[in-house]
Amino acid sequence: MNQYTAPTVSEFLPDVQEEKPIITDETVYRHTLRVYYEDTDAGGVVNHAAYLNYLERARTEMLHDMGYSNRQLKTLGVMVVVRRLQVAYMLPAHLEDDLIIETSVLKLRRVGATFRQEIFRAETKILDAVVDTACIKGTGGVTSWPPLIYSKFQTLFSEDE
Repeated sequence: MNQYTAPTVSEFLPDVQEEKPIITDETVYRHTLRVYYEDTDAGGVVNHAAYLNYLERARTEMLHDMGYSNRQLKTLGVMVVVRRLQVAYMLPAHLEDDLIIETSVLKLRRVGATFRQEIFRAETKILDAVVDTACIKGTGGVTSWPPLIYSKFQTLFSEDE
C-alpha cells in the first residue's frame, strides 16, 4: 500500500513562504469536534464538503477565543472570507470520530491572513489545507483587520528572532 505524502505549502500556494512560518509549536490553535450523521454519507464516511465547514469552524473559534466573535467583527465593519483554498484529503473520517483541527498562521497581512490547517484523528493526519483569507467590508471591497485584532495576531503569532 502506498503511503500518502502531503504537498508542501509552497506546492499549495507558491507565493507563501514556508521557510519562515509566523507561528511556533506553542501557538497552534487546536479545536476538537465529533463527526455527526449530518456530516456523513449513507456509509458513515464524512462528505468532502463537510471538512470545509470544520476548517471554517476552527478559524472562527480561534478568533472567538482571541476575543472577537463574528458579531463583533460585523459591528466593526469587517468580514473574513476565503479567497483561496488548497486541500489534500489523505484519509476519510467516519461517523463519531473525534477530530482535532490544528490552525496556525503562515502569513499575516493587513488585509487578511494565510492559515495552515490540519485535521487529525488521534495521532493520524487525515487532511492538510492552506487557507488564504481576506478582510472585506460589509458593503464589499477590501479592508484592513481592525487595529486591535491585527495587534493581537502579531502578539500571539510573532516570529522568533
